[in-house]
Amino acid sequence: MEVAHGWMVYDVGGADVECDLEWLNQTGDCFVRVVHEVRTDRQRTQQSVKLFQRWCREAVERWPGIEFWCGRNLATWEKDYEFGNAPTCWEMYSSVCKPKWIDDWWPWLFARLNNKKILTTIGSQEPSPDILLIDYVDIR
Repeated sequence: MEVAHGWMVYDVGGADVECDLEWLNQTGDCFVRVVHEVRTDRQRTQQSVKLFQRWCREAVERWPGIEFWCGRNLATWEKDYEFGNAPTCWEMYSSVCKPKWIDDWWPWLFARLNNKKILTTIGSQEPSPDILLIDYVDIR
C-alpha cells in the first residue's frame, strides 16, 4: 500500500493506515474516499485493478462502520470498484487552483498558501452537503 497526494508519496505503511481505519471504524459515522492512485493507462494494468478491487472488498468487510466511496482511478476517472455509496459533497481540488505544480510536488506548501481562502469560500456556500471533501493537507 502506498499513501500519496499527487506525486508526493508519504512514508506511511499499510499498518499505519489500518490503525487509522480501525479508529474510524470504531468512531463510526464517517466517509472515506478511496481512489486508485494510477495516473496513466500504463500504470492501470489488469493486475493493479484486481489488487485495488480486492483491497476495496476486504476494507468494506473489515471496517463496516466506515462509508467507503468513490472507487475511481486517476488515469481515466472510471470506476475500478463500485462501493455503492455516493454521498453529496462539495469537492475542492487542488487541480482547480493555480499554480498546480506546487500542489503536485509540495502539497503542504500549497495548503499553507491556499487553505484559508478556500475554506472561506466553502463556508459561504449553501446548501450543506453530507460531507466536505478538501483535497489538501495540513488544514488547521
